[in-house]
Amino acid sequence: MGPRSEVDPGTPPAFEGELDTPHCAVLVWTVDQKAVLKMEVPNARTRIGIWLSHPRWPEKIVIGLG
Repeated sequence: MGPRSEVDPGTPPAFEGELDTPHCAVLVWTVDQKAVLKMEVPNARTRIGIWLSHPRWPEKIVIGLG
């Protein structure tokens, strides 16, 4: 996870949209409710792109913000 300009692999993302980020942070949690990633963002609404190494069984997931 990082700024989109730094992590975009140059292919179309599997998902693209916007998140409400009222606390100016994006967090990624496991199903066990453990936070694994956190990134501060400047605004209360953040653009997001998600890339997968495989459409069904990804081994790598890239999250670009901004």
